[in-house]
Amino acid sequence: MSHAPVTRLNKDQPLSYDEVKALAQHPEAAVRSRLAGRDDVAPEVLYFLAQDDDAQVRRAIAANTATPRQADLVLAKDREPAVRGTVAVKVAEQEATGIPETDKLREMAAEALQTLAEDQEAHIRQILAEALKDVIHAPADVIRKLAWDTEIKVSGPVLASSPVLTDADLVAIVEAQPAPGAAQAIAARPEVSEAVADAIVDGDDVDAIAALLDNPSAQIREETLDALIDRAPAVEPWHRPLVDRPRLPTRAASRVAGFVAQDLLDRLARRADLDAETLDAVKAEVSKRISEGPRGGNGDTDSPSLIKARRLHADGKLDEEVVSKALRAEDRAFVIAALAVLSDVPPSVVQKALMTHSAKAVVALAWKSGLSMRTAEALQIRLARLGPGAIIRAGTDGTYPLRADELDWQFEFIRDMAV
Repeated sequence: MSHAPVTRLNKDQPLSYDEVKALAQHPEAAVRSRLAGRDDVAPEVLYFLAQDDDAQVRRAIAANTATPRQADLVLAKDREPAVRGTVAVKVAEQEATGIPETDKLREMAAEALQTLAEDQEAHIRQILAEALKDVIHAPADVIRKLAWDTEIKVSGPVLASSPVLTDADLVAIVEAQPAPGAAQAIAARPEVSEAVADAIVDGDDVDAIAALLDNPSAQIREETLDALIDRAPAVEPWHRPLVDRPRLPTRAASRVAGFVAQDLLDRLARRADLDAETLDAVKAEVSKRISEGPRGGNGDTDSPSLIKARRLHADGKLDEEVVSKALRAEDRAFVIAALAVLSDVPPSVVQKALMTHSAKAVVALAWKSGLSMRTAEALQIRLARLGPGAIIRAGTDGTYPLRADELDWQFEFIRDMAV
């Protein structure tokens, strides 16, 4: 077979249809690859090259914006990840332009994207998610598929940015947590509604709530903010975001001033947007701290809950019934303070143990606090918010199912980890 001269592939020299057909069958893959990159080749020839044996040729077709949608569908299922990744970026970029297409072409583009969203390789799904995360015209089904992905590197980009996701979508994902870090990604979105913020707070994910507080555009109801401040003394990661929170209500600012570290208190006092009344209250707390001198011990501030727990303990009244009652009332701050006092560790140790989402850590804390295994189960459910399958249950006789040496080792590990 004779072949058209390779020099005819120069882009400023049009090729005849016969020359194109001949070059498409050239024995050298490099030649076919150059042809595959041209935008003046007939669609049927590009479709033919989409099934070429050489991956470089198919990748050139995948990148070519002139490639027909039918070929994109073929390439979305290509055996080579590099080819699938290339077609993912191209089709996503074409979606971003919003250029009108026929209904049939739009359907084929959506089908190609859906295929890529279901790709067995997380890397391909990640490429697609990154390419579609800001695309307002992206197919909703594809975006939802990516948002529910169990790999946060895939779901994260669309959860954090996609304008296609509705509040209902976001709330459902926060509640289900299909991937670790999903709520945290949502909390950092450019806009977070009150409904989504409430769902994040109800989820009790410390890092997600910290990201929510750190997001100046997040709409947090005053009642929700008050509830967070109730729990905040024992949750150090929330302190700086609370101090920097825009439009901080007067009452909230005054309460935050009562438990944050000195450097954050000084930072709060320097805020230019506080009204005179709030600023006076904050400055009064600064003066009080200075007169009292530095707080000693472990670095945990003496929150009202911690003061209460210490007082009850000194009076011999900090018992299992008190802890259980606070747990039923969802007084999280007091339960954390009580565990800290009973186990003789700072509240930050208890909080960091909870952040591990480890059933053994919670059980060890309960054991060290002198509480029953029945209460340890309740702590896992109500305080640590562990799922049914993750909970350590009491033995048949209602006792701790772990040996004392195991519990002691686990407790020491928790304490050392928090240092």
